[in-house]
Amino acid sequence: MNLNISVCIKLFTASVLLSQSVNFLLITKADAASFKFTKIADKNTTTLSGIGYVDSTPSISGSNVAFKGYKYIRLGNFSEVRSGVYTKAGVDGALIKIADTNTPIPGIPLGKGNFVSVSQPSISGNNVVFAAQETYTHHGIYTNTGIGGALIEIADAKTPGLFGNSSFNYLRDPSIDGRNVVFSTYSTGKRGVYTNTGFDGALVKIADTNTPIPDSAGNFSYFSSPTISGNNVAFYGEGSNTRGVYANIGVGGALVKIADTNTPIPGGVGNFVSVLEPSISGNNVAFWSVNYRYPDEDKYGIYFYADGFISKVVDTEDTLVANKTLARLFFGSHGLDGESLAFSAHFTDGSWGVFRADRIYEPVPEPLTLGGTAVAGVVAFWLKKKKKKVAV
Repeated sequence: MNLNISVCIKLFTASVLLSQSVNFLLITKADAASFKFTKIADKNTTTLSGIGYVDSTPSISGSNVAFKGYKYIRLGNFSEVRSGVYTKAGVDGALIKIADTNTPIPGIPLGKGNFVSVSQPSISGNNVVFAAQETYTHHGIYTNTGIGGALIEIADAKTPGLFGNSSFNYLRDPSIDGRNVVFSTYSTGKRGVYTNTGFDGALVKIADTNTPIPDSAGNFSYFSSPTISGNNVAFYGEGSNTRGVYANIGVGGALVKIADTNTPIPGGVGNFVSVLEPSISGNNVAFWSVNYRYPDEDKYGIYFYADGFISKVVDTEDTLVANKTLARLFFGSHGLDGESLAFSAHFTDGSWGVFRADRIYEPVPEPLTLGGTAVAGVVAFWLKKKKKKVAV
């Protein structure tokens, strides 16, 4: 009878151990984040012939990636920058031009003027938004209505602002999600982050110089790099005591701190020296950091925030391409979609490339369950009892 009980206990224990082993293979890690990388374009891409550089802050939406390309044209004693916005539909799709310096400006009669320059774009599905200018006195935020769709104006320097009867002097840093667009304004005494509600929707203030900084003293004094996902917005902000990345995540839209110069570097030493260029997707936020140490030893990194935890995606001490050493990494406010990121990397041999990083989940052991703990206790009690009987 004792033998049968012992055999049953052993078989039951073995089944629990087998179950734990299976769980080890199936349970995924919730805190640490890992990524795989794919090159999108570089200077050898045929359709980019004549484009000397790609912008440092590409934008991603699903399998679509958009970026800015530019080149320098020598005109006598001066150099002129020719720029354009391009998108790639799908990982293996062809590159498509959205706008460049030959594109007429929406809202201005055809033949009166083309864009002089364009900024880095933001993409959402097939919609792309960018900032551009005709002259130094005409700045605006523009979007298309799908691939091949007409360009329309969201706001420009003549749009009635939210500062009494004045207008925005300078509009920049647009980001798009669906038909919602966010951008920042910059001029003396007129700084803030604003969003619309649809292409024809009214402008709404997210933060300005009267807004208190979360987890710090004083109000914001400077804004840049806003990014939008649904009704959630993240941006870079500065005050007299700190600078960092902030977001309105969740119900109510209250601003929260994602990271600032008092936040420890994940897997690194000390706190962030700079926290720049956030990108938001749902409740996830990614950002870029340059930690200045010595003139030749600046450490660049890209980090991912989810569920209250910050993980490193990549930094300049990692290896992206075999036999190449990373010199710099660049990530922009349009570079995150879900758990996928787009960024550019420059190497010490002078080469560069646009990459994407997709989060992968690694199996980790599941903590011992209550049932497993109980079985372990029964086995321990039985062995102890058996040992006493042998001793007698």
